[in-house]
Amino acid sequence: MKDSKYLFLPSVSTGNGSGHLRRALRLAARMSPEIADGGGTGIFVPDMDTRPELAALIEELRPPGTEIISDIQELDRGSWDFTIWDRRETDAEELRRWASLGAAVGIDEGGAVRQSFPLLVDTFPIPPEHGSPNVADAGFLPQPEHRRTPPENFKRILISFGGEDPAHLTEKMAAWLLDRGKFSPEDLTVVLGPLFGDRALPEGVCTLRSPENLAELLADYDLVFTSFGLTAYEAAAAGTGVLLLNPSEYHSRLSSLAGFTEIGVLKIEQNKLERCLGEPAPHIPILKKLVPFAARDLAGFLLELSPPQVTACPVCGQNESEAVVREDSRSFFTCRDCGTIYQVDFADSRDSYTEEYFFSEYRRQYGRTYLEDFEKIRGLSKQRLRRIKGLLGTEGAGIPAQGSGKPEQPSRGSSPALLDVGCAYGPFLKEADETGFRVTGIDVAETAVQYVRDTLGFTAYHSSFEAFDAGPDSFDVITMWYVVEHFSDTEAVLKKAARLLKPGGILALSTPNFCGISGRRDPGEFLRRSPGDHHIVWSPKVAETALARYGLTTEKVVITGHHPERFPSFKAVKLLAGPFGYRLLKSLSRLAGLGDTFEIYARKTGESNG
Repeated sequence: MKDSKYLFLPSVSTGNGSGHLRRALRLAARMSPEIADGGGTGIFVPDMDTRPELAALIEELRPPGTEIISDIQELDRGSWDFTIWDRRETDAEELRRWASLGAAVGIDEGGAVRQSFPLLVDTFPIPPEHGSPNVADAGFLPQPEHRRTPPENFKRILISFGGEDPAHLTEKMAAWLLDRGKFSPEDLTVVLGPLFGDRALPEGVCTLRSPENLAELLADYDLVFTSFGLTAYEAAAAGTGVLLLNPSEYHSRLSSLAGFTEIGVLKIEQNKLERCLGEPAPHIPILKKLVPFAARDLAGFLLELSPPQVTACPVCGQNESEAVVREDSRSFFTCRDCGTIYQVDFADSRDSYTEEYFFSEYRRQYGRTYLEDFEKIRGLSKQRLRRIKGLLGTEGAGIPAQGSGKPEQPSRGSSPALLDVGCAYGPFLKEADETGFRVTGIDVAETAVQYVRDTLGFTAYHSSFEAFDAGPDSFDVITMWYVVEHFSDTEAVLKKAARLLKPGGILALSTPNFCGISGRRDPGEFLRRSPGDHHIVWSPKVAETALARYGLTTEKVVITGHHPERFPSFKAVKLLAGPFGYRLLKSLSRLAGLGDTFEIYARKTGESNG
């Protein structure tokens, strides 16, 4: 059972009907039994005291244990894990005001801020210019159990235009059908929604006032007149004919995308409706296309989500960016303020850097275990340490010149202090120690830390960097080799790194490069291949900007990870020029800075501005 808390934010605005609120109540009822103690569901319904019709609907459908909240002041910030938005069109002010309540999931969101939602679920088609969702599946719509074979003729007619019908399409439709003599009053049944109020309907028609389960009644009719929405899909699933009279051009566009037959917008297109009623057969096969092959449980989908570790830019905290890539359970955003690309991930796919990672998982990726790769990694460390020494200078630092071996005197206490964050089994620490640094390691993998302590004999801490603290101005050098992308709160990490560094100290890190050949060739594919626990994707320019926020001035950038085989022209060049072509492309990659990773070395020169 999940112990998460879910806050539903359905639209109850005049003109939007009752469907959004009904869906929230239905989902809460389905989810509540699956939620453990400590979790729960709530539904925000503002101004309920002045809307007795909403209060009556809630009283009828409210699930046990679901909290109904009517005052925005009652919503404790941060007390919800998820906010489920079902508002049709959310405006920027709403999203800005409530986004901090919990990770936002938009359902059938068509507003201007659609692409600012961390996760989007579409149960029906949204115009493509609004951007793709994470998941689109009409199977999420509830489907009636009571079904029929499609009718050959339209005899029994149901008219249902939602819970409110502000355009009074119900009366228009009933009057047209009777005035043309197509049907008699006893052939027509009209559904009166809970927000209808008084309506002047033709005498003799049958009425249903807010039926408890309309979906299961649809198969009793040959044809349903409605507007685009849930009832249209339910009627198609029930095998009943469906014709749409829509209240707006937006509804009309959605009808067209979905494949429904429309007979007008606000005004009935008489000739078209005459043809539809006279020739039912062409409109029956379309039902099979509209009905999803497999039903999916939207409540179950929501219950499977994990609260994301990141919901705003992890470098600067800004959370009003737009998604650039979406997948089933995660989205990538480019920060509007600092340019950082960051990932919001709703899947419980965070890697645990245990012994298994360094052995079986590392072998799966690289063909050998981490310890078998120890000397190779140590060899890569030589160039990194050479750059760090060049930036620190050797005068009075106890660091030997290249090739002179161990430092003579002074003592180790006067050697520069280096902290390697994410030290693993310590190959960089080993090389740094032999180069003359006073080394300390930190890692979240306990077995790795034990190895560094017991086998290599270095000081090491089993801790996250966020929890580690050695006091201000403790280190001359802090290194993070392919570590910074794993932090969910990069802002806090860079602030801490700047605080732990002595004035003039060096922060050195390496990370994937979005501006390398892979990112330039196919940005979307580059991000889709990014591991689930990589919360940020940097380029050198963006990294320089981010580091400067915390008083860290970039001194050197080294582009690494050059892969000629990833160039679009690689096969042709290799065929024509052989090994020379490979070397040519690699040289081009180096000259153009197209490596897929990079190292950046920054000096602490000022105070943090973050």
